[in-house]
Amino acid sequence: MEEAAEISITIPMGEPPADSYESKQAASGKVNLTQKSLHLQAQLGPEAATVFLRIRNGLRDINAKLAGGRPVFTNVDALRWLMERAAEEVGT
Repeated sequence: MEEAAEISITIPMGEPPADSYESKQAASGKVNLTQKSLHLQAQLGPEAATVFLRIRNGLRDINAKLAGGRPVFTNVDALRWLMERAAEEVGT
């Protein structure tokens, strides 16, 4: 059996979400991942949901770009950016 591989990714952290609908959703553990006709609501738990939004905000703050050059703005963009970085580290 192969040993599990580990990778490290540096992730920018922004400010917590402002007091808004989004912050209330995060406090109940929900993060919306919406892209045109796709809508997925991730149940992460309050801490994880808030951290995810801080990651998204951090990516916005540094003007992070997706592999295709588009800026990271939405929650889906942030998830895509994380997966692109993981793929780079793994080498696939």
